[in-house]
Amino acid sequence: MSSLEVGADAPRWRARWTVAALGVGAFVLLVGLEVATEDEAVKPLDLLGDAVQIAVLDLTAMATGWLAARVRSHGTENRALLRDIELARAEGEAWRRQAHSYLAGLGTAIDEPDVVENKFYAAGIGNVLTVELDTGERSELVHIIVE
Repeated sequence: MSSLEVGADAPRWRARWTVAALGVGAFVLLVGLEVATEDEAVKPLDLLGDAVQIAVLDLTAMATGWLAARVRSHGTENRALLRDIELARAEGEAWRRQAHSYLAGLGTAIDEPDVVENKFYAAGIGNVLTVELDTGERSELVHIIVE
């Protein structure tokens, strides 16, 4: 993607160009002040030395700002990832509870093959009603406790 394309990265590119413009403006201003406040005639080699010092100072300030923005961006991304992980954990836990209730009924059927009964399950809750067909005995879920 080129820097001239408009899209989701447009604010990021706009911010980069703004920072670059501020850096160049600061450089020009500082070099201009250096020349304007010089008491004697400005020698080209002295001007070059001063310009290099100012450029290093300016680039250091811009790099610090860029790093601060990146740290802030990573913090935002980390918070989003933590929310996604927490959501995945909750979904996984709900799936485990549902699978556990199904497996409990399957385990009972395997352990007691001669028992004939109807079992009624509710997703995410488990066994809510058991009716033994031989005796008519009912075992009902009476209360759900949420932790």
